[in-house]
Amino acid sequence: MGINLLMRPFGPILYIHFIGIVLSFLLGCAPQQKPTLLKLATLPQEGVCGIAVLPFVNETDFSDGDLIFYRVFTSELNRFGNFELSPEGDVRNTYRKVRLASGLDAPDFNQLRIIGNYLNVPLLIFGYIKQMEEVKASVDGYMPYLAVNIKIFDVGKGQTIWSTYYDRKGEEYRRVMHFGIVNNITRLSRRSSEAILTLWEKEGFIERCSEVSN
Repeated sequence: MGINLLMRPFGPILYIHFIGIVLSFLLGCAPQQKPTLLKLATLPQEGVCGIAVLPFVNETDFSDGDLIFYRVFTSELNRFGNFELSPEGDVRNTYRKVRLASGLDAPDFNQLRIIGNYLNVPLLIFGYIKQMEEVKASVDGYMPYLAVNIKIFDVGKGQTIWSTYYDRKGEEYRRVMHFGIVNNITRLSRRSSEAILTLWEKEGFIERCSEVSN
């Protein structure tokens, strides 16, 4: 009886469309997939604020993808915590000293320790752009896709202590109708960086630095 009354003013087609909107809203508001965090060793007990973010290795054909994600991630890291980040220019000068090409060469553990000592920081953040693309979509313009693997390296221990993997598509942020869709790689990089850093914050990485800074 109730369903019949609801369907009368709209008609069956509009009613089905209405149900579709409701489902889209509910699905869009569902919890987003979290990054995968693998803890290989504990964080330094004394707390750390000095960090260098190294150029990400671009394993894709997306032009300047490493530079885009590097600058977005570094900006978000600055926003999340009171870190003393090594300037981008200093990092790139250090890469030249150890003869590494930004965006192309992945430093080995020995090179990571040398870079950390050059920059005088206890922790390095480095990683890999595994997938990055913007696919032309008929309705929503471009639909970006991003997959990254980000690692935290302890210079003193000479080992990777955390490894985080995350992959997202812009359409996964869809809300009612087309609202909320992320349709370019820069915005998707920002949303992905936020998700990763939110997880790190929850696990005590950013809070640890704030306590030392205060």
